[in-house]
Amino acid sequence: MDTCKVKLTVARSGPKLNQQRGDEVEVGLLEAGRLLRNGAIERPAAKVLKAIADAEAAEGRETAVASGGAAAAPDAAAADEDAPAPDAAVAGEDASAAAAE
Repeated sequence: MDTCKVKLTVARSGPKLNQQRGDEVEVGLLEAGRLLRNGAIERPAAKVLKAIADAEAAEGRETAVASGGAAAAPDAAAADEDAPAPDAAVAGEDASAAAAE
């Protein structure tokens, strides 16, 4: 098994590529591992996870399964907590100008 089918959680596009969120696409095992680490696909079945881990181990890479895959990606709520307040000064803005408002 050199390729596998995965379900995207984000859209991907390029000159010859237009894949929407929710599409089931066929990708190489190493690409599936990269997408899993980045939280760009739903967690695949155990058989596919094992194939991804085996392919990555053969390449000498840390496996997506060992690094936690999509489970390691931060959720939207946690990302919102770390975001600055909307009225916070943007880097490079003059602090006195922001204070004058």
